[in-house]
Amino acid sequence: MTKRTDRIIHILLSRPNGMKIHELGEMLNVSDRTIRNELKTINSIFDKSGLSNIYQNRGFIRLDHSENELTQIEDLQLLGDDAEYYSPKERFIILLFDILTSNDPVFVYQEQEKMKISKSTMDEDMRVLRSFLNRYSLKAVSSIKEGVQIEGPERSIRMMIADAITQNIDFPRLISNENTYTNIIVKSIERFVPIQLIIAVKKIYSNRIQKIGSTGNVANDYQLILYSCIWIQRILSNKQIIAESHDKWIPKNEKTIVYIKNLSTDFKLENIDDTEYRYIYFILNSFNSNLKNTNSEWVETQILTMQLVTYMEKQLSLPLSTQEDLYEGLYNHLSGLIYRLHEHIQSYNPLKQIIKANYPDIYSNIYEFMTRYFGKQNLIVSDDEICYVTIYFGTAEMQIERDKEYKYRVAVVCNYGLATGHLLAANLEKKFNMEVLSVLSVSDLTVLSKLSIDLVVKTIQVDTGNIPSIKLPPIPQASDYLVISKFLKSHKASKKSPRINANKLFDDVLNCINETDYKVSNSFVKKLSNVFRNNNLFINKKEVQPMLEDLLTDDRIQIQKKVDNWKEAIQLAAQPLVDDDVINKHYVHAMLEAVIKFGPYIVIGPGLALAHARPEEGANQLGVSVLTLSTPVNFGNKDNDPVSLVFCLSAVNNYSHLNIMKAIVQLVSDPGRIEKLSSIKDLNSFKESLFEKENSK
Repeated sequence: MTKRTDRIIHILLSRPNGMKIHELGEMLNVSDRTIRNELKTINSIFDKSGLSNIYQNRGFIRLDHSENELTQIEDLQLLGDDAEYYSPKERFIILLFDILTSNDPVFVYQEQEKMKISKSTMDEDMRVLRSFLNRYSLKAVSSIKEGVQIEGPERSIRMMIADAITQNIDFPRLISNENTYTNIIVKSIERFVPIQLIIAVKKIYSNRIQKIGSTGNVANDYQLILYSCIWIQRILSNKQIIAESHDKWIPKNEKTIVYIKNLSTDFKLENIDDTEYRYIYFILNSFNSNLKNTNSEWVETQILTMQLVTYMEKQLSLPLSTQEDLYEGLYNHLSGLIYRLHEHIQSYNPLKQIIKANYPDIYSNIYEFMTRYFGKQNLIVSDDEICYVTIYFGTAEMQIERDKEYKYRVAVVCNYGLATGHLLAANLEKKFNMEVLSVLSVSDLTVLSKLSIDLVVKTIQVDTGNIPSIKLPPIPQASDYLVISKFLKSHKASKKSPRINANKLFDDVLNCINETDYKVSNSFVKKLSNVFRNNNLFINKKEVQPMLEDLLTDDRIQIQKKVDNWKEAIQLAAQPLVDDDVINKHYVHAMLEAVIKFGPYIVIGPGLALAHARPEEGANQLGVSVLTLSTPVNFGNKDNDPVSLVFCLSAVNNYSHLNIMKAIVQLVSDPGRIEKLSSIKDLNSFKESLFEKENSK
């Protein structure tokens, strides 16, 4: 029996629940074909020993033997103890976590003896370790007295640890404390993150976060727990982040702060610098879509959302800009994504491979856009993040194309997060005559009894009472759809007449008017909206986005004005909106303070500034004004100064102002047009030049 044959038997004995042939091939760094040949050899050995063959089914393998047979199989191992059979991946994890967890110096020769490998193999393992650490600007430094140590910023070490864990094991199984999940790698990692620690942190997390309002995404929940465990372990090991500022940390009365306080108390974390509290607070909130951005992040997220939707609308030839839910969900997700990228925090997506396989076109287009967009900032977007964004567009595509016939009334219960739940709902509505009335998390089960539904589709085994239910994976495959079809045949649907889509009808009417060369003004839209309402057809006004020309009236355009500095430019540009009570003075103050605090981020293109603040800082209604300067002024942006064109935007939500943003952002890619607008001295000529592209659509 060869060493590899014995190694395979050893692995299968340690995996009582079985595994995929492809997974085994990756562990041993050989092809699936080689593994299949080895399995034939093992089955031949089993036959000679009177043992049944290895269970195989569509690439899945398992030792499906009795206890007595398993004992006989263990006796077949002829080549020594476990240490001789460590794969390169296992050796890497053992080495890394030995260095991280040992109270005594770790020497290379000791690791070589422990794993019973040659010096050349040990040298290669050290090269692999150094290469991995280099990704995080870390170094493995050896000394005669201290052994091997990892040197570099503490933030980077923690990020490296989190990635080493999520990339090398079945991460959800570790956090969910699955009793049957154990192997060499898991045991090594558990020396750093003991099961008892995970259980204790999960309990605090459940009491302080989930019961108040969870993230809605189980993958995010697991990451929050993992980062909490790493934070605790590093502080207990006296490895704290060096103070980065003298600002005092001022806790607020919110669930994340209460959770952090509980961690500190329960694990007796003492003498913690404010920097540590800031660190863990922002790490945890980077996975929380409800975290409010700074003003600088707000404009970046708004522009990114708008540009991505516009790009995908063109690539997929779908009316994505009419999907309010897409904008809202995508904006909230991208808020956290931008923060994670800037802080180099990796997000983990357990459905990554399934999403890439089922939505290849959407994934590839998003990949192209995101890598180009963030590449300009020298930021790298992971596949995990791109796949999360793919879910939002996959859902929108399904919703646009969904069937309009009589439907089953359905609720979806999903433990993979609300975004994944909505994707499952869209899939069901596309494939079957279903209308999903609600997407719920496991904590919302009490709502089921209040819904008028026929069926429940769930991704986790939960009790739905008297309501018929079926359990499905979050992204169903062809075989799952056959199961659903059979299930639906045995249940009756509540028939309902197809409803008129008032917004679609409204848009169709406007398009017909446009095609006959009649002007569609803002006042006309209001009159038509009233006509619809009088006929019991109610328009979602959020979806009727005004154009720049609708809001930029003559009294909100100021041409060739003189100011002494950027503060005066913002104040003067905002004055028409203050006069019309679109914004208040607090909003103007917030715009000025944001530039002082975050820098000249509002200068979004050569010579062009977009002044704004957050909606809650004094925006009363949607509005925009513009100012051109006779003498340009500097805002402090070395790439785009001096500024000669200043827009002031008042937005009341994340959606209604998007057509205005589109028109402004188009100017960024056309510096010559900015220069032309800035030089015009006549109001009518300015309006004609500014609105020409908008009117040509």
